[in-house]
Amino acid sequence: MLDDDPVTFERLLTWVYARRMPQAKGTASQKLLYDLYIMAEKLCMFDLANRTMDRIRECHENTFSISGATDRNLKYVGDICDGTTPSSPLRNFMLYIMVHDINYAASKARHAGLLISREHLMKIWDIGQDHPEFYEDLFARLLPIVPAWIQTLRSTPDEALADTRDVLFSNSMCLFHKHLTGCYLEEHEEKAAPSPEQSQSAQTDTQ
Repeated sequence: MLDDDPVTFERLLTWVYARRMPQAKGTASQKLLYDLYIMAEKLCMFDLANRTMDRIRECHENTFSISGATDRNLKYVGDICDGTTPSSPLRNFMLYIMVHDINYAASKARHAGLLISREHLMKIWDIGQDHPEFYEDLFARLLPIVPAWIQTLRSTPDEALADTRDVLFSNSMCLFHKHLTGCYLEEHEEKAAPSPEQSQSAQTDTQ
């Protein structure tokens, strides 16, 4: 824990003792949420990691189509790879985000016919030298979309992003979770569901 950021550790303690999560306030919150997720996963606090992941998804959904996202997200990918294992849900999520960023930037700027700009390719290569598995996984996901990307040259960026949005921000909230037992979302559903007594009372009132 000596190498961990004290602000992140303070946020973790806030969750432990007060059950309060950082707010998902756009791009300004992303670094803190990434660091909190990495710390929670390292300590096997999967409930906190899952809740943090949902806040991360909320941040990205709010900034999904902002230009310059590739540069902003590439700043964090190296740290995420340094702090997580290859099977981490956060890595999987960031792979989807990077594929989206590259596809979106290409559909907007066309990059003279290139799927990815040379500048971004060099930045990804810098990360890939330390984390070759991330580099391999990224291009394994990019290659199948090349034919579809060629089609996006004749479509709008929003149309090109539809499939990625469906995966990243679908109602399958547990898609980027890691569970040892149940999910906190199931607990919320159970609390929201009416009890048998409430259901019986509602039926009586309508009769």
